[in-house]
Amino acid sequence: MPRYGITLHLDSATHSEIDEFTTSGFIGARVDGDDVTLVVPDSPNVIQSVTAESILGIGQSFGWKVERKSIKYSELPTFSEVMAAGTAAALVPIRSITRRESPTSPKSITSTIGKHDRLSSDNDSEKVTYAPDSQSEEDIGPICTRLLTQLRAIQLGKVQDEFNWCFRVTREDGTKVDGSNATNGN
Repeated sequence: MPRYGITLHLDSATHSEIDEFTTSGFIGARVDGDDVTLVVPDSPNVIQSVTAESILGIGQSFGWKVERKSIKYSELPTFSEVMAAGTAAALVPIRSITRRESPTSPKSITSTIGKHDRLSSDNDSEKVTYAPDSQSEEDIGPICTRLLTQLRAIQLGKVQDEFNWCFRVTREDGTKVDGSNATNGN
């Protein structure tokens, strides 16, 4: 039986629209030549994420477009990359998404869009692949890699923080919070 590292949640009413991953926000990347569009669900069920918003801001700083819209599950093969954006891992490329749904079911991607290079199926499931298992972790997702590299560089002070996210915390800041001169619990 296959193992899955993360669950993709769909809307509870029709199971046809993407909400988010269990631990993170969903970001899909569409690439058309030099044009990149980051697509995120506008579902009311999605928890707002500082990390996802930061990633989208970085993408916009690269000149990429951001689109917030209802994303049908059947659109998954149209993304060049899919990423999970969350606090703990920051940004993680998704290798593939599998759904236990017969390709002959009216809810399947196959019955909605037909064949696609990223789509494979067997009798009881469909799989959308963004990076084959043979591809090394380091080579997965050039869009994800570029976004994550920039986020980490900003966090570490290695590049200019054009978003004003980083600032020095002083002893005075600590005193304002707790009214004492203590540092590190002393």
